[in-house]
Amino acid sequence: MHVNQQNVIVTPHDVRTDVLQPGVVTALDALLSLAEEGRLSNLVLTWYERIAAADPVDSYWVERMDEAQASGGCGFVYETGPRIFSGFSGSHIHIPSDVRVTVSPEYALWFWICLQVWGEGTMRKATRDYWLDVLMGILAPVLAVSSFLLWVVFPRGFYPARTAWVSIYKWGGLALGIAVLLHVAFHWRWLVRMTRRHLRRILDRPERQL
Repeated sequence: MHVNQQNVIVTPHDVRTDVLQPGVVTALDALLSLAEEGRLSNLVLTWYERIAAADPVDSYWVERMDEAQASGGCGFVYETGPRIFSGFSGSHIHIPSDVRVTVSPEYALWFWICLQVWGEGTMRKATRDYWLDVLMGILAPVLAVSSFLLWVVFPRGFYPARTAWVSIYKWGGLALGIAVLLHVAFHWRWLVRMTRRHLRRILDRPERQL
């Protein structure tokens, strides 16, 4: 589900007067204003004192929006601010929306995300990725050293030292190539999601006139 709302008039709702002055506009006020205008239905907020190991949290979190319901490790996150800082360039900050102060932001994006629940399967994946990274970290300097030696110290010839380094270079390059391909394969879905997200931002970004 993708809903695009434009030219939203956001009014303060003073949800968190315990920490903010009355009249301060927050990221949550954008959703509350849309709900008041009838442009957003079934908006449900839940107060959390703690979430898993995070304690204290002491903030309202969006539990339901339209037909989408937060459950388990899946729920809503948001980003807001200038479009030039969208995503992880600055706008995506881990601050609860009811205390995130906003001043005429260019956009506010709420989207659905599922966090990983650490279990046996996740631990196996983390261990796999760790050893794969260790392998690539070892092979990279081996290739760098062998390349330097074959280029500077042993540029040509068929003596035993050069032959040995040629073998190290070839087999090290093959192993590193396989490791990189495995790394890409293991993270393929994440790469596809992030590529689509960045392309969507680029295509939706308005042109700036100088």
